[in-house]
Amino acid sequence: MGKYMKRKHTIRITGLLCFSFFITSCGQSSATSASSVIKEAVNTDSIEQIISEDNETTDTAIDVSDQSSNLTTDKVSNVTCSWEDSEVPIEVGNDNSKALIKDTRIVNSSYGTLLIMDFTYTNNTAQASDFINDSNCDVKPYQNGIELDRPGITSEAGIYDYSDAFTNVKDGGIINTQLVWVLKDTMNPVEIDFGIDSNYDPAYSKTLTLTGGKDIEDKQDKSQETKESDYNISWLNDNVPEKIGNDNSYAILKNTSVLKSPSYGIVLVMDFEYTNNLDKARNFINNTPCLVKIYQNGVELDSPGNTSEQGIFDYSNAFTGVKNGGTLKTQLVWVLPDDKSPVEVEFGLDNNYKPQYDCTLNISEK
Repeated sequence: MGKYMKRKHTIRITGLLCFSFFITSCGQSSATSASSVIKEAVNTDSIEQIISEDNETTDTAIDVSDQSSNLTTDKVSNVTCSWEDSEVPIEVGNDNSKALIKDTRIVNSSYGTLLIMDFTYTNNTAQASDFINDSNCDVKPYQNGIELDRPGITSEAGIYDYSDAFTNVKDGGIINTQLVWVLKDTMNPVEIDFGIDSNYDPAYSKTLTLTGGKDIEDKQDKSQETKESDYNISWLNDNVPEKIGNDNSYAILKNTSVLKSPSYGIVLVMDFEYTNNLDKARNFINNTPCLVKIYQNGVELDSPGNTSEQGIFDYSNAFTGVKNGGTLKTQLVWVLPDDKSPVEVEFGLDNNYKPQYDCTLNISEK
């Protein structure tokens, strides 16, 4: 069982009652919640309720400087966590910049079930750096070989707040903050890569096991459903590959369509299923063996400026790290200058850095 941090909160009913309770984390069960205590107390007439806030140092047992840890709530999940082999990671980084790992826990939120880690970050160099972009202190969690995403916003009232992770620090400055990720399910363990070594590999990795959870519906299939093509399309000589890459990492082409985008005009959308068997994470869009380049009239085409447009395309997962045999569904998207000229597609790169396949896609109005 990993170490855990204990927080004491006080709810005071003036002149009558005083309750204390504890919330624990990383595998420990939480005691009676504040809300249940309040419900019992309000049945007494003429009771003035004073609930101590975390940021009021006179009424809390938590140091106000540790504001990120004060976000413990009644949203505590039934899922418990513990570090494999009971080896609890203490810190990440080096003498230049370092983050102390203070707490790890699982909570519920409007984004689903979250993994939250509390840190104290310091940067001893004269060059300012924020925690979340400091490669010395890099923290990346994976589930089933797929890198976890952060919630869409940096904070949710009473649940989490990682906004300070973007605050610059230098000259020995110290901040308390969090890092937060959305779990893909609450059953499979989470492998976490910490830091970076001289070879740009993780300095070390640890595994966090989850207990008491369940599978979460995979929304990936629904989010990646592709619209029917707005144009007729055909591959010249039907020579399009089903699979590109090599044994280490590969991508399977599932579908191709040409769509009318309200924001970008005409877009070419390709659906892929990407797998990386290496123990070093790689995302699809920057994986050389799986490289896909598109040309029209001899000019290489660009992707849309935004990674998604509702109901049209979404290639944001193409930037998600994958390792250890993880498989990810995603898209690649390009903006077409016109809807008449053929499109040349180069799939993959061989050992000589030449395209594995060179194909032509014809487009016509329906």
